[in-house]
Amino acid sequence: MPVCVYEGCFSGSKRQDKEQIPGVHMHKFPKNPELRNKWFQQIQKGTSIKFVNFEK
Repeated sequence: MPVCVYEGCFSGSKRQDKEQIPGVHMHKFPKNPELRNKWFQQIQKGTSIKFVNFEK
């Protein structure tokens, strides 16, 4: 099961009291190294989880 990589985010964790947020989806990192590196670059650029954009 995927888990959130942001500090303080418990989405996908084993915590039973986690809040379900409508419209938020968890995804595994791609196995393709080139695509995975693009994901890592986008995560580092985002100051907030709301601003991470994997479409660009």
